[in-house]
Amino acid sequence: MNKYLLFIIILIMSHNSFAYERITNLITPVSYFVNHIKQLNSLKNNLSKYRQVSIVGLSGMGKTQIARMYAYENKSNYNIIWFFDCNLDLNNEFLKLAKTLNKLMKANISEDTMLAKQEVMNYLTHQNKWLLVFDNLKVNDNKRIQDLVNWEHNGNVIFCSQDSEMLPHTIEMTAFNKEDAVTLASNLLKSKDNK
Repeated sequence: MNKYLLFIIILIMSHNSFAYERITNLITPVSYFVNHIKQLNSLKNNLSKYRQVSIVGLSGMGKTQIARMYAYENKSNYNIIWFFDCNLDLNNEFLKLAKTLNKLMKANISEDTMLAKQEVMNYLTHQNKWLLVFDNLKVNDNKRIQDLVNWEHNGNVIFCSQDSEMLPHTIEMTAFNKEDAVTLASNLLKSKDNK
C-alpha cells in the first residue's frame, strides 16, 4: 500500500508546477549595490498592476542592478526569468531562450533565428509566472522593442532604457544623493578589498 501511495505522490508532483525546473539566465546582483528603495518598490507595484514596467535613466544609474535585484528577490514567483541584452541581436537572444525552453520544457519552438522570437512570444502568451528583462536600450532604441510593448501576455516584462519614448509605466532613476554616494563608494572599496 505504501508503494502505491508513494507512486501516486510522485505522479502528482511531476505535474505540479513546483516540480518543473526553473529557467533562468539571472546573474546575482552585485554585492556593493546601493538599493534605490523607492524605485524598487515602484517596480514591484507597477508590475503587479500593469505587467510591464520601464526603468529609465542615464547609463550607470543602476537600471540593470534594480532589475536584477527585483528578479533575485522574487525568483520564487517565476518559472522563467530571462534577461535580453539589447546591445546584441534580439533574434539571437530569443533563439537562446527558445533552445533553453525546448531542452528543459520540451516546448517545440522553432530554432530558426527568424522564427524564434515570434514562437517564443506565442509560447509565453499561454504561460504565466515568467519575467523577461530587456536591458541596455540606448537613446532612440525603443522602436526595436515596440512589438513587445504592445504584446498581450500574462507574464511580466521590464524594459531598461536610457530613453522613455514609447515605453510604458516608466520609473525614473535619479542620481545618488550624497549619503548614497558615500555608501556606494564604501561598498565598492569593501568589495575590492575582499577580492
